[in-house]
Amino acid sequence: WFATMMSKKINANTFVKKVKQVEDEGVKIGLGDTVLLWWPTWTWKTFRFHEKVPQMIADGEIDYAEKITVTDGFEDTDFLAYISPKAEGGISIIERSIVTMLREASKGKRVAICIDELNRWSRSLMNLILTFIDSIDWDNYVLNNFVADERIIIPRANLLVYATINLGWRYSGINSMDEALK
Repeated sequence: WFATMMSKKINANTFVKKVKQVEDEGVKIGLGDTVLLWWPTWTWKTFRFHEKVPQMIADGEIDYAEKITVTDGFEDTDFLAYISPKAEGGISIIERSIVTMLREASKGKRVAICIDELNRWSRSLMNLILTFIDSIDWDNYVLNNFVADERIIIPRANLLVYATINLGWRYSGINSMDEALK
């Protein structure tokens, strides 16, 4: 139904009502799903994740949830780790909590992640995410964590990948979506 909705010109309020109607009719987003919502800003795309996740945790459907907001200049290394100065001099490379969470999902924990504003990605982040969310064998996601020189293999049944894209000329000049995501 989403592709049909996107091919029609409808306003944001109609879209939100349709999403709620589909949920009320028993269509449930859950573990093993990859969800991509694209629409103009202020159409409740990210809010839907924040609205559902606490209830999924309370119901015991998931163990952890994390949201990553992609900003201009966000690179693949920013998704995986960050650099922190040491008090005694030098730097430390610190793994992001989302990577730790995904490693836990590979061991059986149930995780929901939201990658917000995905179409602000850099080329390096695009390559990392596209290979991550493309479960070629239909059973697993694979995160190539080159910072730690590891491949994290996550059963689809342990992960909900939820991503948003803001389209439209009024939002940071972003008005297109990468064809590979479609």
